[in-house]
Amino acid sequence: MREDMRLIDVDVYQLAEKLKNRKAVCFGAGGELKNFVNKYKHYHFEKRIICVLDNDKEKQKSNISINDYYLKVMSIHDFCADYPKEEFLMLITCTDIVSVYEQLEKYDAFIDTEVCSTRYIMSTTRETDEQHRTYPESFRLSDMPMIPKVIHYCWFGGKPIPEKNLLWMESWKKYCPDYEIVRWDESNYDVSQNKYMYQAYKAGKLGFVPDYARLDIVYKYGGIYLDTDVELISTMDELVYQPAFAGVDGSWRVSLGLGFGAVKGSPIMGELREQYSELTFYDEYGDLNMIAAPALQEKIFMQKGYQKNGEYQIVDGMTIYPEKILSAKCNTTGRILPTSRTVAIHHFDGSWVDEEKRIKIKKIQSLFQKETGDNDGERCRENDSEI
Repeated sequence: MREDMRLIDVDVYQLAEKLKNRKAVCFGAGGELKNFVNKYKHYHFEKRIICVLDNDKEKQKSNISINDYYLKVMSIHDFCADYPKEEFLMLITCTDIVSVYEQLEKYDAFIDTEVCSTRYIMSTTRETDEQHRTYPESFRLSDMPMIPKVIHYCWFGGKPIPEKNLLWMESWKKYCPDYEIVRWDESNYDVSQNKYMYQAYKAGKLGFVPDYARLDIVYKYGGIYLDTDVELISTMDELVYQPAFAGVDGSWRVSLGLGFGAVKGSPIMGELREQYSELTFYDEYGDLNMIAAPALQEKIFMQKGYQKNGEYQIVDGMTIYPEKILSAKCNTTGRILPTSRTVAIHHFDGSWVDEEKRIKIKKIQSLFQKETGDNDGERCRENDSEI
């Protein structure tokens, strides 16, 4: 009886077990394959790969080298003409997961084949690793609160805040009822005071405007900054007993968009803010500088000793929390899995990305949830199901 090709949800440890008894065929001969293999170099996945498929005719009928191991690149058509009779696992090693999956479904060579994606694998691996992560018993680093109980947020452009964002923002009042909530917009904040910010504003790329504004506001006044797509599921009281805090995203980059806080005049806030005095929103060719803030700010954190390992650490007076503390949602799979220590969920509304990319992200999340049966999506909660 014929069974359809099926997408499976595995972590890297489960993938290694599966590849002990069979090999893999990869789709995608670009950098993502090499990055994945090198990230988990001790597994020597390159030795378990039969070949690599790719739609790029320039790459077909050639070889790629990974750790001095050569892999043949070929078209789907050539592979199907003489595909292995042995059972193999299909590994999607490119960013365009949905279109590749739909393309593979059309070929008999992949009937009964288990398919997984390197991006999904890395997401599930982070979930597995979280179970073994250690945290301090208390997040408090001082006897008295240091960060003011003020929540700042930005909303520029004059349009109404969407209903879904308003719903998430209601959680701020629920879990932090004694905090002052301050809205910053054109009526009380001068967006022309920084060149990068003003250029982004004039270009209509409003998602980039807070990248400077939030640093400036927290530096001047102290408090906590939240994007409007942040939903609290716990009080933030434990986080104010320290000079500064932030969290990391799925790439383990420090991401201030998840929410961060600091005392007035925080040195690290001042240094991050100062970085934008040298930036413009246009590059030397006149194109928009669409590099996201975590990538722009990464160098500063690394220079201060940040270890890009996703672990709890303190860097130059700022506590950097693991992903699950300030972001229990995976932007790759759309899965929300908070823990008992989770404070907030960042919903990755993506106001800074263009519509085409936003649609692509949603399709990737929908494919994962549909094919793996993980349909909890927007409301997977352990400790709170309603706002």
